[in-house]
Parts: sequence; structure tokens; C-alpha cells
Amino acid sequence: MRRIVGYMGGQAGWIALSMSAKLLAAVGELLIPFVLEHIIDRVAPGGSMGTAALWGMVMVLLALAVLAARFQDYDMSVRLLSSIITSRSANSRIKDKARDMKDQVMLDMKKKQQQQG
Repeated sequence: MRRIVGYMGGQAGWIALSMSAKLLAAVGELLIPFVLEHIIDRVAPGGSMGTAALWGMVMVLLALAVLAARFQDYDMSVRLLSSIITSRSANSRIKDKARDMKDQVMLDMKKKQQQQG
């Protein structure tokens, strides 16, 4: 393990940042089917088109946040996740996951700023 760390040299921070961004994107991608399942199983049978549209927007915002995190556009990712957190239509589990993702993005932003400055 020491040999591998030695090969990384000064790039260990960038590698950790990249790995955490990939992990964040993977978690976000796993949440999208969960939201879709919620729409199909709980929202659609109720017949409320407005609620279904709001949940659809939550799913789209989550997908955009994942893309922004994957391409390391942290500001956009934080804005999109914040809109999910403040959404009236998102349930508490989705909001909790969005908060966790936002915390991870903020941590990644701080690491990147420390490495640059």
C-alpha cells in the first residue's frame, strides 16, 4: 500500500476528490429509480397529475444534480440539490438523501479549494 501511495505523489487529494465525486454520482443514480418507483406505486394511482408532475421534476433535478457532480460543477449541483430539499412534493427520505449528497458536494468543494489555494 505504501508503494501505491508513493506513486500517487501529490495527487492523492485529487484522487480522493475524484473517487468521492464518483461515489456521489453513483448514489444519485441509484436514487432516480427509487423516485420513479414512488411515482408509479404511490403518486400515479392517486390520479393527481400535479403531484405526478412535481415528482417528475424532483427526478429531473436529481438527475441534473448527479450530472453536475459527475462533471465537478459543484455550484450547479448544490443549487439543484437545494431545490429538492426545499421541494414540497419530495418525501422525507428523498430530502434526507439530497441533504447527504449536498454535504458530500460541499466537502468535495472544500477539498478542491484547499488543493488549489
